Amino acid sequence: MPSHGGAALYSKVGHMKFRGLLVAAVAVFGLALMMDSTIQGNDKKEDKKDPVSIKVVMQKAMKGGLCGKVASGKASEAERKQLASLFADLAANKCPKGEADDWKTRTEALAKASAALAKEDNADNRAALKKAADCKGCHSTHK
Repeated sequence: MPSHGGAALYSKVGHMKFRGLLVAAVAVFGLALMMDSTIQGNDKKEDKKDPVSIKVVMQKAMKGGLCGKVASGKASEAERKQLASLFADLAANKCPKGEADDWKTRTEALAKASAALAKEDNADNRAALKKAADCKGCHSTHK
């Protein structure tokens, strides 16, 4: 009996086992990638972000001077778009105090005026923003 015949058989079977393990590892890795993309894909379908808080909007838009800069016509297009985004988030927030209908009317006026300015910077749109940005009127009922 040749002693090297068994070694050749083991060598052939050993390589087949190694290939099988390699194929299985690639298949498991592929399955893990597919599962991960499925999980991430579901998140994108439900990509509803929470609106920026009222406090943050007030700090950036009003106290930070962004609204005044946009209303004066000195803001860049990016700043006008940022303000429109902030006021859209403000309108998406719930009324913290006072009548919800008044809150909705006031915040939607701000959102509409700032969105118009984001599209076209002109005197009429700036006047609409100045009118909508009535700090005392809003704070006296909603703060």
